[in-house]
Amino acid sequence: MDDVDLNSPNVENSDTHIHPWDLIRHGLSQELDTDQVLFQEVCQHAAQDLGPVFIQSVNNAHEFFEALHSNLSNDEVLVLDYLIALVELVNLHSHQGSQPLKNVLLEYKVKLTKYREDCARISRSKAEEFIGRTKDLQDVEEKLTGKKYIGVAICGLGGIGKTSLATEVCYRLQHARKIWHIKFINMREKKDLIDLYRDMVCEIGLDCNSTELNDLYSELCNGLKGIKTRTIFFMDNLDDMMKTAEKKDRLLYFLGNFCKDIKSMGTEVRILVTLRQKLVPEDKLRTTASQKISRGAERLSGLMYEVELSKLKLKDGVNLLKASCRRPLTLAPDNEVCQNIVNLCGGSPLAIKSVGVAIRNGKVNPEMLAKKLEDFLDLDIESRCLTQTFKTLDESKQCLLIKLHVFGTAKFDLAFAAFVLGEKSMNETTPIVSETIRSMIYLKSRHFVEVDDLQKEETDDITTTSKSAKFSLHPLVHKFLLEIANQVEFEEPVNEAKSLFIAYVEKKNNIIFENFEKNCVMAWKKLKDFKVHLKTYYELIQKSSPEFWNKGSRTVLTCKRVSEVADLFLEDYHKFRLLQKCIELSKGDQRKFLETAKLT
Repeated sequence: MDDVDLNSPNVENSDTHIHPWDLIRHGLSQELDTDQVLFQEVCQHAAQDLGPVFIQSVNNAHEFFEALHSNLSNDEVLVLDYLIALVELVNLHSHQGSQPLKNVLLEYKVKLTKYREDCARISRSKAEEFIGRTKDLQDVEEKLTGKKYIGVAICGLGGIGKTSLATEVCYRLQHARKIWHIKFINMREKKDLIDLYRDMVCEIGLDCNSTELNDLYSELCNGLKGIKTRTIFFMDNLDDMMKTAEKKDRLLYFLGNFCKDIKSMGTEVRILVTLRQKLVPEDKLRTTASQKISRGAERLSGLMYEVELSKLKLKDGVNLLKASCRRPLTLAPDNEVCQNIVNLCGGSPLAIKSVGVAIRNGKVNPEMLAKKLEDFLDLDIESRCLTQTFKTLDESKQCLLIKLHVFGTAKFDLAFAAFVLGEKSMNETTPIVSETIRSMIYLKSRHFVEVDDLQKEETDDITTTSKSAKFSLHPLVHKFLLEIANQVEFEEPVNEAKSLFIAYVEKKNNIIFENFEKNCVMAWKKLKDFKVHLKTYYELIQKSSPEFWNKGSRTVLTCKRVSEVADLFLEDYHKFRLLQKCIELSKGDQRKFLETAKLT
């Protein structure tokens, strides 16, 4: 690899220069082709994820990379992440024996990421699969960075590409010549306004321990006055905060006041939100039900601009499908067949990419896929398409994916995923196993799992060099998995995942409480960050059977801390239900629930 200089200043975006991915492939090919033992070991491990057919036609490094693109992803960074996890598993070193191959790959990834940032500065997409939406992209960028509006709202149906569009805009602005700093706030599984307030206050580095809305809002406004840089608050997935007319009105009231306060301060702070509903009060929606509310319009007294996304245009949908199912040295599907598939997908980018992957890995041809989609017209569009992709997974990957449904749509890290999948102990000194990393990357390549691109302003790594990467399930994917999880054949892995989820939360809860004595502020923040999973934990308790609980044991201290956390985060109604469940579990002839709390 020393023959390839990826640090050369001449690696640029111009068409007269070599693409950095070509340099990476050349360097890696030298490594693999000069050591056949190393090459065969890498191929054998890759075959565990991508199937035995993967290695049957692979005889050299060039064919290895072509097969990776065909069976995994067209995204070079995702392929690199997979390779990093792969070589770490076999602990490979370069042929000179001086440094691990993983470190070399990480250096390549830094260079490839830099290339993408340069692309963003000249308004090129960071991902090949971001196709279409040219006018929407331009509208959002112009409205968001202009002086007329304080914010932009992107609304539309689930799976239509709201978050993808917003993320693309933020990525470009984050790496533009006039840099905008992004404060990313994901509100999935969060239903209360106080959660939004706390997350926003935390993002600007201030104390967010107050339980009073007015105090938190004052803290937020005071913090805004100290912001001297161009800043965007990107609030993603506000849907749970709009499930009732009362909650929706409270959110609109907050957004209106927040925009007014930002404008009065004269700071370069903007807000970007994604949600399914329009920013229109429920009473107005009811009174104008027979009238069409404009697709692009001013909201909140002209302080915000709203963009409603519709399905992809047929041409863009076909291009997206072809990009998603593209295989090296293989002709793209016929245009007419592609158009039929795009129409059956309802123009939904999530559905199109999902079926595109099913075609690319060779498990189904386009004509057969179109026929299968037509046979399931009674299902909603996304479930229809996700079903086809799910069937292309082998049984072990299906079980892994089903286990992940216990997280809901909340974010989780590799450590949590590894534990729930049964691949890692709770001992924090034990490194995250490479099998989990590879599995998550594989499921991401199938569009079942999402990874935060904007979790932090610095680049998050999916590998063991950084445990901060956050994974999640798209709401439509989670809805699909909930239906699958009820099938008899998945009962055992589902129960195992629930049991491990509960064990992890209890142990994590104990660790956080122990840290209160060392740094109560940091421990409190971690507890609040873990709040979503704590609520899922209590829901699992309420739905569980005595047999489920009799599998493990709990210390008195653990039970006490579970109760204390419930007092902090659960409403009275939910606390009462929890108490009722505990009493129910303690009755009967079987081992009593309350007696599982053993003295330490």
